[in-house]
Amino acid sequence: MEHFVKILKIESLTPNIKRFVIEKPKNYKFVSGQHALISINKIKLKDNIEVINKKRPFSFSSSEKDDFLEFIIKIYPERNGITKEFDKLKPKDELIIGEPKGKMSYQGNGTFIAAGTGINPFISIIKSLDENERENNFLIYSNKTKDQIILEKELKEMFKDNLILTLTQEKIKGYENKRVDKDFLKKNIKNFAQKFYICGPFKMVRELKQALIELGAKEENVISEI
Repeated sequence: MEHFVKILKIESLTPNIKRFVIEKPKNYKFVSGQHALISINKIKLKDNIEVINKKRPFSFSSSEKDDFLEFIIKIYPERNGITKEFDKLKPKDELIIGEPKGKMSYQGNGTFIAAGTGINPFISIIKSLDENERENNFLIYSNKTKDQIILEKELKEMFKDNLILTLTQEKIKGYENKRVDKDFLKKNIKNFAQKFYICGPFKMVRELKQALIELGAKEENVISEI
């Protein structure tokens, strides 16, 4: 089933990332960590068949408890795709959203590992937890540069000292300057018997999932979409 919803608010978070707050359809339910297929309901896009016919999956960044839906979307202006069209949208424009999908969900305390917009499902999950539950979770978040970090202030408030921010293409005091790989995990994680949540580029998720298992994590404790 598809739902037609209006955009309530648009906010720029980084030079190429925007937050879209939209209406939540009546009786629409999802589990924090899931995603939905979204397209744009605009007549002028009818000429752009490549865009209008291809719905794209975007993870919720709002909590399942919120009375609105929120998506944080990276804009690729150089591509003739849906995010280029998202960049042109304004409040009151309309989106088409499908039913929630995906197996990413909170299954207990653990370490979250994200890169880029892979942080989105984890933002949704952490928002859904109470303060006591948040204290027992850890986040490792990788970006190329500091200005690409999504909601840095909010993440620091959510995770407090249980947070490592690493930049792979920039050296700044207070931030790691290393790629998240097997050696990075071995250095920064003491307990491999816990739950691990991974979201980011397919290659990164696949490699880190294998690395965690080699370091002692049980396969069923490594939670990802692949």
